[in-house]
Amino acid sequence: MIDKTVKSIVYLLSLWLSIGINAQNTTVVTGYVYGVDDQLPIADAVVGFHNTAITTITDSNGYFRLVSSHRHKSLVIERLGYDTKNIKLPKDIGEHTLQIALYKQSNVLQEVAISPPKNLMKEILRKVHKNKKQNIPENLWGFSSERTETNKLYLTNINRKVLKAKIFSGIRQNAIYDTDSTVIVPVHFSDRRDLIKFSETDTTLQNIVHKENTLDILRGVRLTQIMSVYAPKVNFYDDGILLLEKMFVSPLSQNGMLFYDYEVKDSTLDDYSRVYFIRFKPKNDKLLTFTGDMQIEGGTYALKYINASITSSANVNFVRYMIFNQSFARLSNGRYFYTSDNSKICFMYDFPFSFDAEYLSAVLDRSVRYANTHSIDRGQTIDTIPDMQDEADTNLYFAASVENLNNTKLQKTIHYIVDVLINSHIPMGKLDIGNIFSFVRYNAVEGFRPTFGMRTSEKLCRWFTAGGYFGYGFDDRQPKYGANAQFFFGKDQSHYLGVFYNNDVYRLGYDTKKILAGKLFVGSDENLLTSVSWGQRYNQLLHKRNAIISYCYERNGLKLSVIPSVSEIYSNRFVRFVRDGNDFSKINTASLVGVLRLSFDQEQLKTYFRSFYLSTQLPVITLLGEVGGYRVGDKSGRYAKLTTHIKYNFAFTLGKVYFSAYGTKIWGRVPYILLEQPIATQGLWHNSHSFDLINQTEFLSDLYGAMFFRYYSNGLIFSHIPFVKEFNFRETAFCNVAWGAISPRHAQVLDFPLVEAFDKPYVEAGVGIANILNMLIVESVWRITHRDAPNALNWGVRVKFYMDF
Repeated sequence: MIDKTVKSIVYLLSLWLSIGINAQNTTVVTGYVYGVDDQLPIADAVVGFHNTAITTITDSNGYFRLVSSHRHKSLVIERLGYDTKNIKLPKDIGEHTLQIALYKQSNVLQEVAISPPKNLMKEILRKVHKNKKQNIPENLWGFSSERTETNKLYLTNINRKVLKAKIFSGIRQNAIYDTDSTVIVPVHFSDRRDLIKFSETDTTLQNIVHKENTLDILRGVRLTQIMSVYAPKVNFYDDGILLLEKMFVSPLSQNGMLFYDYEVKDSTLDDYSRVYFIRFKPKNDKLLTFTGDMQIEGGTYALKYINASITSSANVNFVRYMIFNQSFARLSNGRYFYTSDNSKICFMYDFPFSFDAEYLSAVLDRSVRYANTHSIDRGQTIDTIPDMQDEADTNLYFAASVENLNNTKLQKTIHYIVDVLINSHIPMGKLDIGNIFSFVRYNAVEGFRPTFGMRTSEKLCRWFTAGGYFGYGFDDRQPKYGANAQFFFGKDQSHYLGVFYNNDVYRLGYDTKKILAGKLFVGSDENLLTSVSWGQRYNQLLHKRNAIISYCYERNGLKLSVIPSVSEIYSNRFVRFVRDGNDFSKINTASLVGVLRLSFDQEQLKTYFRSFYLSTQLPVITLLGEVGGYRVGDKSGRYAKLTTHIKYNFAFTLGKVYFSAYGTKIWGRVPYILLEQPIATQGLWHNSHSFDLINQTEFLSDLYGAMFFRYYSNGLIFSHIPFVKEFNFRETAFCNVAWGAISPRHAQVLDFPLVEAFDKPYVEAGVGIANILNMLIVESVWRITHRDAPNALNWGVRVKFYMDF
């Protein structure tokens, strides 16, 4: 799955870059910002060194911290509704602590002398929820607007002394420098202007301008897809806001009173309508909530303005801060539509026990402005935002820097490394060497096995590749080899055809899993990472020779696959083919498989003959039908198989749920190696849809069902424990169930190995601690049923890699 692969690559690159480009702090300014009138802390005030890009925001308690390697003359503090303040700093370099008082602006709208009742906020939230369908901007119609969207991704917190190294000369020459020590390395820039018409029946979009510059490391289309999944547009009218695959509680949520402390600061008159000025902050800063302020119009109960942020204190990994700012203007129908929608997310790997050190950060800056908004019928202009020439010039310089950086040696080197990690092949001109994870592996059948493989590369042809591999097992003393040819065709390369021949060793019982996962048929899935397995008996492997043709059509969330194949499967000392005391050396099979996969609104990243599905909050349904035949000695037969698989992963206020259900029915008599069995975990990576304590071939069945349920919290308990909450630990709990039945008719083909009766369900359950050092999960697992089975492991502790925002 893409989530695991992308997060792993991002983590590794962040680790490497953070060590090499770590800012060295020399000047530290900490402080506390509060209001003069009420002596209360002021959250979300912007604090920065004068005439620099070094800024931060105050947390929910009014505190801030700024770091720089240069001396600065003054500090600037800004906050909506308060006078801007400029404070002169001491001349010496060192650590300074300040207390800063801000005065309310005297030119705000006239205050209405009211004493808000205690339940006023509850009533405001009730009316906001009642009117939200009419107020959601995307639901409005009858007008048009020009939308300008600018996206920037850049690296910051890069120390100038580090850039003096020869390896960074390309970055040093093309980076953007501020007046102080701040260095910005542009990665991606896009600028798009559209004319949008909102009518009652549909919304039409006419593109006016579209410019894009991206480092080759992150090609623009891929970055846009990733942003749409992990950092989508925020709608504060929703009770829950999905960001980084986590559900944050909106300050406008019906249940907001459970998560937030609100303060109605002012109630003013604006165009003869009351406006509520509301400040909000989380009851517990570890929860997935926001801090900030908003304005709500008292007639329609629509948002006029909101500024919301998430600081590093929240239980979110790899994020230093997130800031969202939205402004709205009244339309002719009295409803409110956007004038601006801005967001900024700063990603940073915060090393455990780093004590607030400033490591390399990546900032995603998104700015959306709406101009010339007017009624379609009346032609009445509602709001106009003039173009900003200074901003346009800055954007041009930013885009030019991206283009120049694409030609540097360092960028090409990093691009090369990322390409190897994502595609698992080493580019060598018109050839790719790999799969790199299959260079070396070990298992009980083959022993130590080196493998060398290659294929034609993208430089030779983008829509066609041909390749092969050769390996040798030092225990079984047999060569393994394979060859393949694959190509895409049709509109948008929606059709795929691959032809494969393999002479390889496969893990028994995993064929259907591989097809359901949509993996290619180049060799087996055994590799360096799966050589270490939690399965208690990792010797059930089969040597196969197979020829496979795979055709796929995929478009708009629908994927249809047709896979005919023939195989010759050989017995070994661990997996024997016996009938009535007679040993058979091989089994011949032929099958035709059809697969239908439905996954609506699921983004997919495509690289060179490899694709990854991004996370989705909707169910993914897969249907697999198979018909085939076999021959074992003088006995042959036919069979049919139907499999249904449903996977549903979703986030909600209290965490995440990973759920999947799997069912199979087999008709006819088959050799036991074609029966269904529960799947044991492979490798060291955490997998939410496999069993931890089960043995290979412990259960066999022709009618089989399995269910996996796993819950990850956001720190349901740990977030409330003093000191412990600072480690951002998260609780996890799970339950896996399998149940099946087997007919004795299959024993007429081959004798069964020693298997457990499936007369009652197999159940295992466990609890654990996730997010240890931001990348590990430790779980205690218990076998609930079948505890007296031979070789049963009834309890175990599992330590695996698991990374999540």
